[in-house]
Amino acid sequence: MLVGPSASTPRIATLIDALIDNAAADRPYVVLHGSGEPRSMNARTTLDLARRWATALRVRSVERGHPVAIMLPTSADFLGAFFGSMLLGALPMPLATPMTFGPLDRYLEHSARAMIHAGARVLVATPRIVDGAKLTSLASALDAALTPDEVDAARTGVTTCSAIDGSTPALLQYTSGTTGTPRGVVLSHRAIVANASAIAQALHITPNDVGVSWLPLYHDMGLIGALLTALVSRYTLHLIAPEAFVMHPRRWLELISRYRATLSTAPNFAYELAAKKVEADGLDLGSWRAALDGAEPVHGATIRRFVERFAPAGFRAEALTPVYGLAEASLAVATHPLGRPVEMHSVDRGTLERGAEVRACDHARGRELVSCGTPVAGTTVTIRDECSRVLPEGIVGEIYVAGASLMNGYHCDVEASASVLVGGSLKTGDLGFVRDGRLFISGRARELIIQSGRNVHPEDVERVALESDGAVASAAAFARESASKRTDDLVVVVEARGLDARAKELVSARIRGDLLAVMGVRADAVAIWPIGTIPRTSSGKVRRRECAERFELGGAR
Repeated sequence: MLVGPSASTPRIATLIDALIDNAAADRPYVVLHGSGEPRSMNARTTLDLARRWATALRVRSVERGHPVAIMLPTSADFLGAFFGSMLLGALPMPLATPMTFGPLDRYLEHSARAMIHAGARVLVATPRIVDGAKLTSLASALDAALTPDEVDAARTGVTTCSAIDGSTPALLQYTSGTTGTPRGVVLSHRAIVANASAIAQALHITPNDVGVSWLPLYHDMGLIGALLTALVSRYTLHLIAPEAFVMHPRRWLELISRYRATLSTAPNFAYELAAKKVEADGLDLGSWRAALDGAEPVHGATIRRFVERFAPAGFRAEALTPVYGLAEASLAVATHPLGRPVEMHSVDRGTLERGAEVRACDHARGRELVSCGTPVAGTTVTIRDECSRVLPEGIVGEIYVAGASLMNGYHCDVEASASVLVGGSLKTGDLGFVRDGRLFISGRARELIIQSGRNVHPEDVERVALESDGAVASAAAFARESASKRTDDLVVVVEARGLDARAKELVSARIRGDLLAVMGVRADAVAIWPIGTIPRTSSGKVRRRECAERFELGGAR
């Protein structure tokens, strides 16, 4: 068992309290960087904007407890809609915006599953998305839509919902997974404030810190780890859009250099991309004291490459901070201690199965794992077997988490909530072990694909593949570790009959295009196998792990 330090008592009970409390301070809260001049917003400006949005939402009959779907890019309007929903006691529900300029209908149909499941009757989005929604199933599901240009700047009548307290649900987060019954994580104000406070305690954050983030605000790491932690801890956060980082990775590091940032977080793939594509010349990264690496497996090789590449720019190896967390625990679960070298161990791959005792081996033959450190304040981590019995150090099992940051449950899904919230603890679905008092993540009990920090459910990929072409009879999707990108590759295997080489190329191209258009994810490999060759259980369920093993061996057997 790993027990985090005692949590300090947060000075505020809700995120709205934090916004109001910070409104008296004359310091920037968020600085938005785009194509023009940066836009600085303090907490008072943000609160005034939120009140205008709250008024516009109330006119559209949004009330306490109502989910509000927000599909906006990183912008002042996102902040207004997000906090404006909270002012009403409603549930902001951030959703990914389309990353391409292609047809919107299939992308919105994909997102509609989550909105309809949540019972969201109001959509906040850009005019293009609102117009596109009228041509989908959302047309009958929504009561109203609201675009930024419809928010009346002169109306500021809504203040705070008097019934909001720490137990009030603050956020509804659909991470992915819209096939069958989607799962939306419900987080209370108390849970988010507790997690943001624990992050601040672990990283020794003060109002003098400066953050930089390009992470999307619909993702828990960008929303809670950056935007809301900055609010609770009162430091200034510089934001750029995710697409700005993807197109020009150097912009991330330039902002850190220019504004003497001390805090910034990214998935492992971003550090790998920067180490390969960005030159250290002209950068000064000496101020960066906490470079958090999480949201997907952390690779030792990436850490070494990044440190080597940017040491000439003043980056210090001890600033690299591996972390572990998940949406169902608000965000942060464990973090590597600040100012200490990252701990890495090579272990025998064959001992990383559930219930096995981990054995060390030489680097050439083993798998290198990176420690995620110890639990954040107020959090307890245990490793358990399939009967929920706590395992000793060195034995692989499922990671359980307990503490004040856990979700209320999955929205409108009592059965799914009960399956993961057991005896006051959260079954994470992740596999790991403890060594020398440190947590190591070794794999996933569930079959999530983590692509560039984003959770992708294989069922969603398979559904899109099946619908992409009439020749596709069945599909299986799974992850393959990428040695070059240091993130998961997405592999899609489909069954089809009687296709020649040219037809296979066309089917593969359609699947790749549809996955990008509908889900915004990239297929790294598409294989077309004969009918009946995807392995299944006796009940017909796809055996994804066995399929992955066959794929690695060269294909169908």
